Amino acid sequence: MQALVRAGDNADEVLDRFRGATMAACVGPVTAASLVEQDVPVVTPHRSRLGALVKVVTDELPRRAVRLGVAGTVLEIRGHAVLIDGRLQALPPAAMAILTALAGRPGAVVSKDRHAAALPRGTDGHAVDVAIARLRTALGPAGHIETNIKRGYRLRVAELAG
Repeated sequence: MQALVRAGDNADEVLDRFRGATMAACVGPVTAASLVEQDVPVVTPHRSRLGALVKVVTDELPRRAVRLGVAGTVLEIRGHAVLIDGRLQALPPAAMAILTALAGRPGAVVSKDRHAAALPRGTDGHAVDVAIARLRTALGPAGHIETNIKRGYRLRVAELAG
């Protein structure tokens, strides 16, 4: 498979991601065959057409979104944006990294160090504070993120949503 050849030394990491949270989509069984041989789950349309592939992807991605009940709202994390009670809010990469880290441990306190490691450019505590402030602004006034002094931050999760 050409993509794995291009991945070089990172081929195992690429395959692991496709076996995990990253969705692999192929236009048909021929293009999917090499991934299937590597035990990668693949979504394919019933008709081997590009339009049908786009439809399968747009139907499948929302089903894979993380949904959390947070501070009386429903957050749905989608790629580089979040739906807040159905309202789309685009997030910059650092804020998205923070939200993804928090959503990965719903309700648990996530340390500044862990957030710093999750940032796209991996940096210090000040960058985490700035990203948290921007994320809070983007999410709105509901108080989605709680600060635990000297420990870190947590989402105010009430329950897992559908």
